[in-house]
Amino acid sequence: MKNALQLSLVLGGLFSADSAEPRKVKRRFTAEPEWKKEATEKIDRDQKLLPPKFVADKYGVKEGDELNHTVALKIDEEARGLGEKPPNFFKVKDDEVLLLPEVFSQLDPDKVKRGFALPGDAKDEQELRNSRWWGRIYLDGWPQTVQYFRAHFGEPPPEGVRRVVLADPPDACGPLEGQDYSGAIVFAKRGTCTFSSKARAAAKAGADALVLVNNEEGNDHLAGPDAHDVGVSVSMVAKADGDLVLKVLEERLQRTKEMAVAATLERAGERASERAGEKGAAALGVLTGALVPIHCAEKSDERGDLTAELGSDLCAPCTAAERQAGREPLEGGWLTLSSDPPEVLQASADLQKAEFMIATFGVAVDPKVAVEVAVADKQEGCAPLEGGGGLTFEEFNERHLNETSEGVEKRELVGSRYEGKAVLLKRGGCSFIDKAKAAQATGAAMLIVANSHLGLSRFGVEPRWKGLGINIPCVMVTEAGGAALLEVALAAAASQGGASAAYVTATLSKGVSGAAWDEVELFRTGAAFGNKGPKAPSKNPAVAKAAAALLAKHREAHAGWPERLAALQEGFDALGLGDAKAAGKSEL
Repeated sequence: MKNALQLSLVLGGLFSADSAEPRKVKRRFTAEPEWKKEATEKIDRDQKLLPPKFVADKYGVKEGDELNHTVALKIDEEARGLGEKPPNFFKVKDDEVLLLPEVFSQLDPDKVKRGFALPGDAKDEQELRNSRWWGRIYLDGWPQTVQYFRAHFGEPPPEGVRRVVLADPPDACGPLEGQDYSGAIVFAKRGTCTFSSKARAAAKAGADALVLVNNEEGNDHLAGPDAHDVGVSVSMVAKADGDLVLKVLEERLQRTKEMAVAATLERAGERASERAGEKGAAALGVLTGALVPIHCAEKSDERGDLTAELGSDLCAPCTAAERQAGREPLEGGWLTLSSDPPEVLQASADLQKAEFMIATFGVAVDPKVAVEVAVADKQEGCAPLEGGGGLTFEEFNERHLNETSEGVEKRELVGSRYEGKAVLLKRGGCSFIDKAKAAQATGAAMLIVANSHLGLSRFGVEPRWKGLGINIPCVMVTEAGGAALLEVALAAAASQGGASAAYVTATLSKGVSGAAWDEVELFRTGAAFGNKGPKAPSKNPAVAKAAAALLAKHREAHAGWPERLAALQEGFDALGLGDAKAAGKSEL
């Protein structure tokens, strides 16, 4: 019976939209259900009574009535026996359901199978976009896109990049308060009240989209029979992905509230703590993103004029603008080094900004907040970090993420010197995911992996689900960036009896991209110069001059990025052609 209540039908029927307590109920069903009486009369199968008339005539219940779920199942079965569409039911208690008005789905199966819109046909692009059943949420600085399923009710997803905020209350089962929701994408938890109640709360607050995070495994197209007229887009994401987004949004909302408290104390003439000030500054790190509907062609030859653009992809965003935006993700930036006192940094590191690339797992880097750097004794992080609190990754998640795993004891994190800090580890010795687990188990706020050379790329894990347990930002810096961080952190640890500290503050920028570093890597390895491996240096002046000219051209393209310039120079030096300036002046 319970499984039957969890069915969700596109055009009505018995379903469990959510576990909820209804806010308003017209009246409770108390009459003796018809099916319990001795049924001697023959069912007239020519009688075409559609719900709710079918239900009202035979069972004496109306829309908004609560009834026992066994009765609801009987109504459902009898309706199907008569060849009629069953009414919509919504589970409100373990043994009771609510009869809701019928509404047709906004998702039209007849519009699913079609080709991509022709380039330049804005009207057809819009029609294609508005009729898609699913898509991806592109969150700026997020490791990967998050798949969403559109609800059977509500508007199509809004276009363009918008603020992404957490509902307050988090389940959106009341008026949304505490921040500006106008034009935003609002994330909320599933549960407590109906989907339509949440959607109406988001719409009333001025939001353009509501994204619900599932509270069980899987995903679905949400039903809202009593919310067909709600003026907001509604979607749902899977629990694993959604929980990571909720964690980040909860932390940022909490810092926003702490900033407000700190400002109030200062206005009252009291001195707010330095820590409150730091957290308040972090509230400026607003998460942004876009809901992008995705269309899939059944065959590659159905992509028409977009075949060259899409390459081997059968699925892509519906509009040219959204496809272009997807090719330019926010996947990197730089870490600004600082120290307390400032003299520690000034006396140690030459490089005070280190480029980074975001891993393909974890969560977004939080800009605007200074995070203290901690160097692990075992710098590769391939074993539990000494002084890290003594918990395994599973034990930490059990206690601090409210996860439940069989055979895992709930233990407290005690005395971790990495808690709330950015842990610096070297590349190598074990997988990136193992390093991330070792860092997270200590209560670290961030993982920084120093590369073993001057290159930079995004690291990850396959299959993707293995990274969904990591809920801290994970980034890679170059060998030079790692050396600068290590130098400042060690200098701070040795200064003033360990009372000093080194910090990093992240800045996200599309200027730091995989494409830029892929180009630099061709020069660092010598491939861009035509070098296919170790060999004797060429003594041909023309070769030297061509290589020097190529180096000069790309040094100009990457001017202002010292780590890239060093990598370019490393590749040229490996050719053994001598000084680049001298080679460039060689006569043919």
